[in-house]
Amino acid sequence: MSKGAMMFAHNNEEIDYVKIAALNAIMIKRNLDVGVTLVTDEGTYSWAKQSLGESYMQDCFEHIIVEGADYVYKQHNVRAFRDTVYTVKHLPFYNCDHWKAYELSPYDETLFIDADYLIMSDALNRCWGSDHEVMINKDIQELYFGRVQENTTVGKSGIDTYWATCIYFKKSELAEHLFYMVKYIYENYKYYRDLYSTPNSMFRNDYAFSIAVHIMNGFSNSDLIKQLPIPAIYKSFDNDDIVSVNGENDVTLLLEKPNCSGDYIVSRFRDMDVHIMNKWAVLRNYDKLKELYSE
Repeated sequence: MSKGAMMFAHNNEEIDYVKIAALNAIMIKRNLDVGVTLVTDEGTYSWAKQSLGESYMQDCFEHIIVEGADYVYKQHNVRAFRDTVYTVKHLPFYNCDHWKAYELSPYDETLFIDADYLIMSDALNRCWGSDHEVMINKDIQELYFGRVQENTTVGKSGIDTYWATCIYFKKSELAEHLFYMVKYIYENYKYYRDLYSTPNSMFRNDYAFSIAVHIMNGFSNSDLIKQLPIPAIYKSFDNDDIVSVNGENDVTLLLEKPNCSGDYIVSRFRDMDVHIMNKWAVLRNYDKLKELYSE
């Protein structure tokens, strides 16, 4: 059976998501030893060829799927992006097309990964050959344990939150139905947003997948969708920053203290996959990381 990772990348006017995806692709190849497929749009790929070089993009990705001009991905979906506590920008968040991953994946087994979920270990290799057709984590862990944890339920609805940061799926009936349901929820999001009392109007894949799992399980919480074979999805806040890149799979971060503005502790992390919410922190350290993983 074929296996590989997959990422989507759509740039907005400030954040170079395709650059982050290319970096993560070489990290995935080094740590998981699998090919990576990129799904993007014409404008983003044109910028990538100009800024990164077409040969570099071909080296990073096994397959590059560029959706045509008739492909609509620029939905009105604005969120606040922070570069530590000192900078906040409200920008478009082009992430409403993740339901297409099932039909576009060229693999029998796929790890569908957010571009900024930096793969700095081989832990996800435990997924390959799983008996489960789909795996998504309900557990998420902040790097600073004393800070407020993410909600484990969606809004006031009380249903379990499934974190779409990383999804393993096989080409199977269950996976196909799940991604079709997410598409349907996206197309009717105002209704489902009100029905499940999601916290804000912004479309989030975490909410859409959580609602889809709830519906498919007969409107109840259960273990229909299994957990990934990792303890949790580890994440940093967008108020945090990367201090230094110490070596392969070895970074030091500034983590903002709980209930503080601009007061930090220094923490070092090795051999851990981490969802870095501060996109500028990744981009500032792009050259050093690229150098390490391109050797």
